[in-house]
Amino acid sequence: MYSLQVNRTSPDKVYTTIRNVDGDSITAGLCARYIGGFDAEAVSTDGISAIKLDNDSMWQYFAGVAITDIASDEYGIVQSWGYSENVSMSAEANKTAGTGVAAETYLKKGAIAGTLFSVGKTPQALSTQFYRYVQLWDTVNMSGGIPQATCWIRAF
Repeated sequence: MYSLQVNRTSPDKVYTTIRNVDGDSITAGLCARYIGGFDAEAVSTDGISAIKLDNDSMWQYFAGVAITDIASDEYGIVQSWGYSENVSMSAEANKTAGTGVAAETYLKKGAIAGTLFSVGKTPQALSTQFYRYVQLWDTVNMSGGIPQATCWIRAF
């Protein structure tokens, strides 16, 4: 894990290295989670192997958001803490998120693995995901494609 040098002109960010064992690339902006904690994944648990965030109940294993494309069976960097302008959202029909409703700003797993979706957890329910979350910090139109959003990332 490493952090950029503290300075006055850009926000602090923390990064960590993961190994993509998803069988498919994890493209920049997608969320990744560590594998482990389940019988089917116990064989591969090593504290660095990760796949795309594939289930809303897996937030306790949230590793961060990929900052570059990570090919299958390769190592790459995810952002685990701080401000990001490049978080991939899941397209929703005629939907604008981040309109000031708290429940819309805490995101949940989207329809496509690794993407995020609005109307996530209430601030009071974040304990169920061990306070690991991605919070939308701007208004984003999520109609069509996979738009990028400005968010705050907290993966530890």
